[in-house]
Amino acid sequence: MSDSKILILAQNDEYHPLETLGEMMLGWLKDEGFGDVTLTGDRSVVTSNLDQYDLLILCMTMNKIPPAEEDAIVSFVEDGKKLMGIHSATVVDEGNRKYIEMIGGRFIHHSPHHEFTVKVASPGHPMVEGLKDFKITDELYVLDRTPSAASVLLTAFWEKQAQPMLYIRAHGQGKVLYNALGHGPEAFENPNLKIIVVQGVKWLLRKR
Repeated sequence: MSDSKILILAQNDEYHPLETLGEMMLGWLKDEGFGDVTLTGDRSVVTSNLDQYDLLILCMTMNKIPPAEEDAIVSFVEDGKKLMGIHSATVVDEGNRKYIEMIGGRFIHHSPHHEFTVKVASPGHPMVEGLKDFKITDELYVLDRTPSAASVLLTAFWEKQAQPMLYIRAHGQGKVLYNALGHGPEAFENPNLKIIVVQGVKWLLRKR
């Protein structure tokens, strides 16, 4: 389907079995005809050969990003490449300002793990084609800001307002998609998460 090169960087942490989700995403993309997909947990790839890829999927908790790594990720997007952040990709040290600006915000807290409704905020966008409002059991993330110059595609209501669950934004010459869903197995198995990931990759890598 595509000759684009995709890198999935997936790492578990104390709270998130994200390597499992990385394996699932690898399978979803292979099934959709994306032949050149690499899955790794080795962050050194970011500063060694990231430029060979067209899309970087961050399926991990970022925490404090070393300066060289932050510069490599931000430059990757600014130079015209694509990035998809999954769930805790916004869990990042407040000092990583360039990364936070690029991805659109920084995680500050979340709801208890519970079932909630995700609403389609922009039903005409191809990224959410075929999606209707759905329920998911997950953490509901709250960011420190409204992502600037972003198209918010999915929302969920918490703390008396609609929180962005999926948005897209341009940064430099590139594009960023952030999906706040995906804490653990109950979310991973929700069929709507697969739709979001697959259609997100297709949208990011579409030929103009």
